[in-house]
Amino acid sequence: MGHRISFTTPESDAGLRLDQLLGRHIPDLSRRKARALIEQGSVYVDKKRTKVASRAIRAGQKILITSLELISPETELPALDAMIRYEDDALVVFDKPSGLLSAPSQETDQIDLHSLAQKRAGRPLWLVHRLDRPTSGLIVFAKTKGAARSLSQALQDHSMGRDYLAIVLGRPPSPSARITIAIDGQPAATEFLLRESRSGVSLVEARLQTGRTHQVRIHATELGCPIVGDRRYGRALGAQGAVPSSPRLLLHATRLGLSHPERGTPLEVESPMPDDMRSYWERLGAQHLPAPPVPRGT
Repeated sequence: MGHRISFTTPESDAGLRLDQLLGRHIPDLSRRKARALIEQGSVYVDKKRTKVASRAIRAGQKILITSLELISPETELPALDAMIRYEDDALVVFDKPSGLLSAPSQETDQIDLHSLAQKRAGRPLWLVHRLDRPTSGLIVFAKTKGAARSLSQALQDHSMGRDYLAIVLGRPPSPSARITIAIDGQPAATEFLLRESRSGVSLVEARLQTGRTHQVRIHATELGCPIVGDRRYGRALGAQGAVPSSPRLLLHATRLGLSHPERGTPLEVESPMPDDMRSYWERLGAQHLPAPPVPRGT
């Protein structure tokens, strides 16, 4: 029930409260859930996000519900301080859990890492890059406009190193491969390094050499080894034989390497494979994790 719904308010419903109107037009939607959807920012009136359940709606106004799924509340998330892997006066690096949005989306403007981090800081933060909602791992926010400009430039000139761990279907055709398939008409390049294979899947390290939307996911599929749990770009798990399904995309941003935006000194932040990915890997017979990744530049 996460699909989008839209309709135009008929004359017969003019004057209804927004939460009443939703209940009338969406089968089995309770007033309580309608109010929760409005509060989390999933409801738009005439293309504008509307967060007042009691708002009276006029005939002819266009209603859009971007999702019928309630986003997990803050109380179910790890404590923000526990997510921090590095922080100073210029930037903060969080280890985002899978399932948490990086920034406000059409579905919500409340339960996302950017909003939560700004609430914690009590001031604006600048989002430097994003991770997909199902992807876990390292994401950096700037604390000043100057730091934001410097870090954004590092992304543009590809001097910020971003490495991922992924559990993929099958085995790559070679221990290392570079995929250069363009994405949305823009050049894109990813280097894949095989770390270990077992039981129909492989653990690979993916090193971004550009930063396009969904780049690792798209290029892994082009490699012939879609990421386990990728229901958008990957092919059916059943086609790969007896491979256990996964409740989420098994992709983790494991390393950030950059020049500090104010001091210019090298800064490297790492995050190990998270517990859910580790458990999946061990289910396939691994008794230990593979060796650490080869250092960059070697």
